[in-house]
Formats: sequence, structure tokens, C-alpha cells
Amino acid sequence: MATKQNPSQKKASIDIDEDFDDTSMTAEGKSSTSWEAVKTGDELETYIEDIADTVRIGLDQSIAILTPWFFNNMPRIYYQTTPRPEKVRHLSAIITGHVFETKQTVELWDRDRSKVTYIGPGGDKQILVDMAHRLAPNALKMGSLYFSRDKLLFLSTFHCTEYKPIDRENRRIVEKIKAARQLMNEEWPGDAELIDKYLESLDNDFVMYATAMRIQLTYRMVRHMHSHEGAHTFFDPIENSLTARLTIGMKNVQASEILEQILHLFGRYEFAVSRAFLVTFQHGFDEPVTVMHFIVQRDDDEAIDVGSVGFMRLNKAVRTLGWVDVDEYGDLTRAPYGFSINAANLMRGIATWCTSCLGRTTRTTIRSTRSGRPSSSMRTSPAS
Repeated sequence: MATKQNPSQKKASIDIDEDFDDTSMTAEGKSSTSWEAVKTGDELETYIEDIADTVRIGLDQSIAILTPWFFNNMPRIYYQTTPRPEKVRHLSAIITGHVFETKQTVELWDRDRSKVTYIGPGGDKQILVDMAHRLAPNALKMGSLYFSRDKLLFLSTFHCTEYKPIDRENRRIVEKIKAARQLMNEEWPGDAELIDKYLESLDNDFVMYATAMRIQLTYRMVRHMHSHEGAHTFFDPIENSLTARLTIGMKNVQASEILEQILHLFGRYEFAVSRAFLVTFQHGFDEPVTVMHFIVQRDDDEAIDVGSVGFMRLNKAVRTLGWVDVDEYGDLTRAPYGFSINAANLMRGIATWCTSCLGRTTRTTIRSTRSGRPSSSMRTSPAS
């Protein structure tokens, strides 16, 4: 039998979003806690203004602390090569992304997904490896990586757009190319034709984010790769510094495919990256050429000895990457396995031969069955 509801009893209202009711109200009709109370009218406006003021105070404090730190600690090359709107965007992401408070990495894509920026805490090499792993599916045209001088922050930007021809109407671009041409003609006076070809093939974004010196240094490797195959390296100690520049050149290799392995090798042989720049040339070249510049230093803050075992192993391993397939066997060089590149190559080779031999055995079995011959008379390769 249905029970008739007493009209004097009011049904408790339910907030669907938060799933609480009015049972939390006290006898005086007030909420037991202020934040639970439903606010309307002037009370709501005052509450919103109070919240906004609290957020504003927090942001003002962060701006006052982080802005001078940001401009005093980022390397000079960052300011020389980064447009002002991007500096503003980077600083805003540092402040609102809580990079330092929560030790998290911020990933910012442009609206058309043509460019991505990663901003995170420094000091952990694995963060860079994870960043490179996320970049692997993307075809990178160019990219840059910077650490703050105190190593508390890293900031990287990568471009995924197609080739853009030089904007001849941009005075800054034209002057930068002119200055780079002069530097290259002074160092390689007999390379006028090759220099012209190189400058004609440059991407507009590359010139915009580079200095004249960086364009010249990149040409040095492009010039070398013009008559060489595989992977090659140049090593240049930086005067009055514990750092050195390691330049890597490769043909027919996507930067995104090997960046993770290169960063892993730096950590494996106890080197740290201070900054980096990479660019891939496709327009005007028979084969794609990728050039990477890494400013590195030893983890123990000692001077880099070119003849040391650690550096020679790093240099050899990097050059080997030009001939290594990019597949799941590359994971064997990482934790928890920690195999060398040669060991991973050996396992890759064994697996390839096993697959090939098993494939031959399977095809022979099918042919024997179809011809009516018993499978026991099947001949297999000695290698199987």
C-alpha cells in the first residue's frame, strides 16, 4: 500500500553535479562549511571577485619571481634566435604550468600542430629521453633545445611543417643570409657554387631561428656530407669552457627516429646536453641530410678529453646510428636491459636470420604438401 506524502515535508533538493543534498544544512539554515553554501546575487559576485583576487595575487607573485630569473638564466643564444611572442608564450607556460612546483613537463602544440614546445624541469636526463620518444612519430624539419644556466629548466621547440622558401621581402632574413655568405666565403673561398646552392635551399624557418654563425657551422657538415655516406661527426672544444660542440651529420635518416637514441647515448657515457639544434635539408638535395649540433659537457664537470675511452665510445656509437635500423630492438640498449648497440645489432641480425630461415622452411613444407610428397622427405637449410 502506497504511503501518502505529507505536504508539509519538503523534498530535499539534489545537486546532480556534486551529488549532495541539503542535509548538510544546520538548524539555523546555514551550511556547515562556507564553501558548500549556494551563493547567489551580490554574494556570488563578491565570492567571484575574492577568488579572482586570490588567483591574481598568486600570479603576480610568480611573475615577480620568475620573470627576472627567466631572463637572467636562459642562454644568450636563446634570446638571439627566439621571436618576442614566443618568449612571452614560454614564460607564461612556465608560470601557469607550475613547472617548478610540480616538476612536470608542459607540452604546447600550435593550433595547426605545426610546432610543439616542451618546457620542464632540468636535472633529469630521462625527461629529455621521454620527450624524444613522444616526438618519434613526427617528421621534424628542425628543432632547438636549451637549458637554463642553473640547469633548473629545459625548453625545446620543434617544427613539423613542410619546406618554406626564403622570404626575400624580410630585411632581417636577407641580412642574415648575406652575413652567413660572407663568413662561408672567407672560410671556403673555392666553394662559391656549393655555397650558393646551400643558401638557395635554406628553409625560411631555419634562417629565422638561426644566427649567421649557426648557418655557417651547419654548412660545414652539409659540405662534408655532400661527398660522404652514413653518419659523421665533428668535435670542437669551446675555448675557455668545459663544454664542446658535437656536430652530427646523417643521410636518409629522420631526426625524430634517432634523437631518442642519441640522448640515451649521452646519458650512457656520462655526458650532459646544454643546448642543441637540428635541421633536415630536403629541398635541393638528392638525399635528405640531417645536421645536429649538441653542446655537451661531462657529468663530473671535468674538461672533455677527445682521447678518453668514454668520448671515443660515444663518438663510435653515434656514428653507428647511421647504419642501425629503427625498430623495437633498439629498446634493448635502454633500461632495464642496457645492452650496447653492437649487442642489439647482433640480436637483430639473429632474429632476422631466424625469421628468414623459418620462412624458407614454411614455404618448402607447403610445396611438399601440394606435390603429394611426405613432409618427412622435406629438405631444410643447414642454417635452420
